[in-house]
Amino acid sequence: MESKNKQLGPRPCVGSVEKRGRHHEKLGVTTTYRDLEHLSVGEALERSAHMVPDKVCVFFKDERITYKQLNEDSTALAAGLQDVGIKRGDRVSMYMSSCLEFYIAFYALQKIGAIIAWANPVYRTKELTFILNNSEAKAILVQKGKDGFDNFGLVQELRGDLPHLSHVISIGGGSGEGVLPFEDLLAGGKKKRFTKPVIDIHNDLSMFIYTSGTTGVPRVL
Repeated sequence: MESKNKQLGPRPCVGSVEKRGRHHEKLGVTTTYRDLEHLSVGEALERSAHMVPDKVCVFFKDERITYKQLNEDSTALAAGLQDVGIKRGDRVSMYMSSCLEFYIAFYALQKIGAIIAWANPVYRTKELTFILNNSEAKAILVQKGKDGFDNFGLVQELRGDLPHLSHVISIGGGSGEGVLPFEDLLAGGKKKRFTKPVIDIHNDLSMFIYTSGTTGVPRVL
């Protein structure tokens, strides 16, 4: 089953507001399922950034990012991705382990309306090739030399077998034809205007979720 937009995601932010009545009284709003059921994933983050902008949203080791920062950075990255041709309905793979960039990238793609093809970072040649070709991924976000393995290097080795792949977005280094540094897209996007697409949360796909491929190649659920 391909996931729908309203069902997906590292859950933002609104759920963290629990019983902080002073925030609700100040803004004159409360948060219920009905407030969220008609929002896309990106819009849910925007709502959270408005309600509790300075609250920490993501902890990763010694790094912190607030709802406001996550919303601003994901919007900037979305603008950078749009500038290189990534648009609503495009399939984009995330071949990443946990890091702050993971959350920025996830929400940026959701704001664009791209379909995420998740690839477990422990996957190697067989599984990764299958997922990228099966999803017809136009771009991939990948880390350079993370967790003792060069995932970026593997993607580069496979490029000749990936006819749909136009862009490799590298986090933490890496260069080559068609390679776009994550940091450059983020910085460049801050100088550009993000064009918000119309997303139909009831019909537009948000993500392809693949099985682990224990008995063969991964399958999309």
